[in-house]
Amino acid sequence: VAVLIRPEDIILLPPERTGTNRFPGRVTLVRELGATVEFIVDLGAVSVTVMSMADASHQIQAGTVVTIELPAESSRLLAR
Repeated sequence: VAVLIRPEDIILLPPERTGTNRFPGRVTLVRELGATVEFIVDLGAVSVTVMSMADASHQIQAGTVVTIELPAESSRLLAR
């Protein structure tokens, strides 16, 4: 099964926030794109792209440990 979710629907959280649909990772790339910021987060087995508004995410740098949340209402499952 694959989980499909738009990068702008993924939520970046502090590393201590655990729970359902939340996964620990480390930011490996931060790319400022004007009003938005693109983050690549390494989760171990996979890397995910997260898009966030620049004002809400300016403190996160490459190497920062984070938790990502995949909101269930924004996720789609794809059978392989």
